[in-house]
Amino acid sequence: QGGRLEGFAVYFELRDGDARLTTAPALYAGNTPRAVSWTQALFHVDAAPVVKAGDVLRLRASVAPDGGIDVLRLAYGINDAPSQATAAVSDDAPSADDVERANDGVYAAAHARAVQKAVAETNAPVCECGLFAGSTPTPGQVVVSHAPVEASGLLRPAAFDLPLARAVRVVPRAATCVGRLVASPSLRRAYFCDEALGFDVKPLNAFASPIARDVDPRAFSDLTYLTATGMVRRVDFVTGADPAAVPEACSLDVATTGVADALLYWWRLGYDAESLSTRPDLDGGGPLSHWRCAACVLRPGLSVSDGDTVRIACAVRFGCLEVLSAEVLSSE
Repeated sequence: QGGRLEGFAVYFELRDGDARLTTAPALYAGNTPRAVSWTQALFHVDAAPVVKAGDVLRLRASVAPDGGIDVLRLAYGINDAPSQATAAVSDDAPSADDVERANDGVYAAAHARAVQKAVAETNAPVCECGLFAGSTPTPGQVVVSHAPVEASGLLRPAAFDLPLARAVRVVPRAATCVGRLVASPSLRRAYFCDEALGFDVKPLNAFASPIARDVDPRAFSDLTYLTATGMVRRVDFVTGADPAAVPEACSLDVATTGVADALLYWWRLGYDAESLSTRPDLDGGGPLSHWRCAACVLRPGLSVSDGDTVRIACAVRFGCLEVLSAEVLSSE
């Protein structure tokens, strides 16, 4: 089929004889299980050349070291044309998440109002950080406009990397993490698994990360909310990353008996005049936004009963909310 070639979506497949484990978004023929925790990688083609039905597209994959880790690289060629590398993504390049966020009308309007108010009150120019951050550098004092939360539900890794020494205002200044404890064995198995395709994979759990991203609660049919929504942690971008990394405790009241498999969370972005939830559908029944949820999978699970209070100690490190401890304060 003809059209513009704008990128390559790739996934991985692990094989051992006839057994296969795939990160593909849909089922293969047969009984290969569907991947519920993976997202696919996208290699952008900046030139976006036009291809016609019948053209031959050649792909060459290689692995190269980059910052101490091995990174997959793709190059492509159309018919007899020389091969070209897919786009290199720099820290300043706008990502697909940036584009989605900029096009989210509710977010864009709230953010624009706050930025315009800050500019009017300070008479300072705007410095964009994180959202199309490749704009021309602005000298002197600035209103820092940034997008701290990825569409994945996690904080952007550079969320605290702001020019605070020159900032007369930061928009948004803070974000509050809110969440609920949930029971979902299938969500737990997506990150901690004892058996896969007949293989004992329990030793791999020691290396598994409890940080879940791109979580859609609707995708887990066994998900049950055990607590009401509660404030988990406030993050102030004006004070920097160090205070956010200090553990703080919060409490969540249990309304349903069960085993808590994860802390499902999202964010409320704090503007001077209003607060914007990244999951308004979970925060009062508003419309679904482009943001997904994140989660911290608890290992082991935490048995709770209706009326209990759960105390959780959390810290924000490297853009991720970490649950450092969780204990049940029984109602009895």
